[in-house]
Amino acid sequence: MTDPDPALGAVSLARALESPLSLVADHARMLRSRAEPGDFMLRARLDEIIDAAARMKELLEAATSPPSSAPAEAAGPPAPKSDRLLEDLRREFPDPSFVAELVDTWIETALRRAGELRTAADARDRDALVRHAHALVAPAKTVGAFGLADLAAGIERDAPDGSWDRLLARVDEVEALVPATVARLRGQI
Repeated sequence: MTDPDPALGAVSLARALESPLSLVADHARMLRSRAEPGDFMLRARLDEIIDAAARMKELLEAATSPPSSAPAEAAGPPAPKSDRLLEDLRREFPDPSFVAELVDTWIETALRRAGELRTAADARDRDALVRHAHALVAPAKTVGAFGLADLAAGIERDAPDGSWDRLLARVDEVEALVPATVARLRGQI
């Protein structure tokens, strides 16, 4: 008796996951539509769930598709995450100067937190690194800066026992990403 083809098992698993992923995404969209207008953190988390389900579905489709004979195209940078939260802020607070003030406050906080992360990293202070990274996660999600939030969450998660080389590299990434995020936000207000 021969062993079953592992690829067939993966295809079966992928097909079995398609329906639950669709249900998760549909349920998250329904919950988002019912969320209170000012509950930006809940909306941000539901957006992450919807995006993750879409990415998983794309991966499953790619895994179950027959191999292409065409040469693979070079993958470009990932598409930026949705700016739905900034749109929600505009809808909730129609006064553009108020939204601009909120974004400016976020910018000041993000720049300060990035500096605090660098100081903690240079001092090899793991506790301060966790604290300052954590303080950056929620505000970044509030303005739709999900890449920055993910990076800060990674620092927070790995700081207690992670390698200093890796932590320092991530702090460098935060320092590079904050100005890019600031420029993007200023361009949208």
